[in-house]
Amino acid sequence: MSRLSCGAFRAPALAVLGLTTAMGMTIPAGAADATGHSSPVGVWEGTVRHGAGTDDLVLAFHADGSVCLAVTGVPDGGRAGGEGSWRAAGPDMFSYVVKEWLYDATGAVTGSVDIDQRAVQRAGTFDSTGVSKIYDAQGAYVGSTEAEVSARRGGAQPKCP
Repeated sequence: MSRLSCGAFRAPALAVLGLTTAMGMTIPAGAADATGHSSPVGVWEGTVRHGAGTDDLVLAFHADGSVCLAVTGVPDGGRAGGEGSWRAAGPDMFSYVVKEWLYDATGAVTGSVDIDQRAVQRAGTFDSTGVSKIYDAQGAYVGSTEAEVSARRGGAQPKCP
């Protein structure tokens, strides 16, 4: 098994920046939609807890259904981040999937993580859980881990890979 650096078991979440459109009206990020339910559209900061520990992250959920993830404070000068999609799953609930790429300090890919999360939103916070599948730099499956994300609205738009 290859050594994965930059958070082999990182299972980030996502956040969003932008505006959402409902019934022809523009609604600022974070406002309720036409049904009165919260929307995840906007930027979120939080933590992800997984088998290898806890990491800080920033997520951006966009009105077009895309999501961007950046893991902050990656050790050894590496970085981690990814892109994916999200969708509403019920009142104040949504799900998201992200392909996260792990990089060492030189920018070389050291692995990837397929993130699949189900979230419950409460106004300016959300919590999500799911299973993340981890792959080495050659794309070989390494294992999986349960991941829990807790996030709150706010933060700077993350840079997607």
